[in-house]
Amino acid sequence: DRTLPRIAVFERIGGDGPVYQALLDFLRRENRPSFFVDAFTRALLRPTADLDTFLRAPSVHKIDKEARRQWRRLSERGRPAFERLGPHDDAEPWIAEFLRVEASGWKGRAGSALGSEVARREYFEAACRQAHRRGQLHMMRLRLDDTTIATKCTFTAGEGSFSFKI
Repeated sequence: DRTLPRIAVFERIGGDGPVYQALLDFLRRENRPSFFVDAFTRALLRPTADLDTFLRAPSVHKIDKEARRQWRRLSERGRPAFERLGPHDDAEPWIAEFLRVEASGWKGRAGSALGSEVARREYFEAACRQAHRRGQLHMMRLRLDDTTIATKCTFTAGEGSFSFKI
């Protein structure tokens, strides 16, 4: 006799992959009810053109102009530098710095930063390590003098990519 829990909560499970499908199949087979409490869609960037065509688009010129303006403003306060994690770089300091920067803002104060819970932090670290090994992790940072003021973590998947956290 198998005793199944009366309630099981699955947070942040993808709704279109094999794990989700296996869960639904199990629930149907066991005649168990299921319902969604919350759902969200994460944007996936799928390039529609080659890089040269993309860079000639009018919207890119507007974004580029604004980025240059903000870069000049930042330069008034110090020496800005944009850096990215290379394929042969050690990802560990980048991951740790990402978690530190995220925790230093409102997410840290609210207790919702990835590092606020051990299981979330460990999951993120493991996902980043595996993605880096596979060439699917892209991390960037913006530094002002010697201080990181912004970080971004992007994963590639198939023909697209999605920014996990900024």
